Amino acid sequence: MAKKKEVIIPEIINNVISKCDDLINQAMERENKRFQSLNTRFQEWFLSKDPNTKFMYGPIIPFLQQISGKYKVSGTVEYYSISHSFPENRKSSVLVYNQESFDKWFNNYKEDYKINQIWKLTQSMMKHLTDKDSLSSDVRISKSAKGFCVEFQYLNDGQLYNYQTDAIEAGGYNIQCFHYRYITKIKKVTN
Repeated sequence: MAKKKEVIIPEIINNVISKCDDLINQAMERENKRFQSLNTRFQEWFLSKDPNTKFMYGPIIPFLQQISGKYKVSGTVEYYSISHSFPENRKSSVLVYNQESFDKWFNNYKEDYKINQIWKLTQSMMKHLTDKDSLSSDVRISKSAKGFCVEFQYLNDGQLYNYQTDAIEAGGYNIQCFHYRYITKIKKVTN
């Protein structure tokens, strides 16, 4: 088994990340609204069906399994039946709506989501910044036409640089989660 490599995050990146809480929290709020909307639509769809309605297994089923509390499907299932109450035999291919299961799953999802968004921003900065760099100005975060802009100045071997990352909004319209894509520009400051 391969040993996991420890990642050491430079202090400059930790300092910048600590200033980006609003950026991450706004992404989480958008993702929260998206899933609440999906959940509401699923509830409406689910309750509009007659019990014992059959529908084909498709790519949406793994998501429905998670929010319905049915986490595993044994064997090959081509069709699912809808049920408005828990079946006697939980191993049957019956999909049951369960708000408590959705809430539990979504709380876990939110924790993972925040960690993933912080890690994406960290990875973006790790391409350009090292432990030799030090922050030499305040971190400025401003709204832009396509998302947010993170700007600051840093020192590397006595040379001053301007660092700018544009966080561009992406995803969040379908099954793909809302996230930011980062485009970074670094410019040496000349006297």
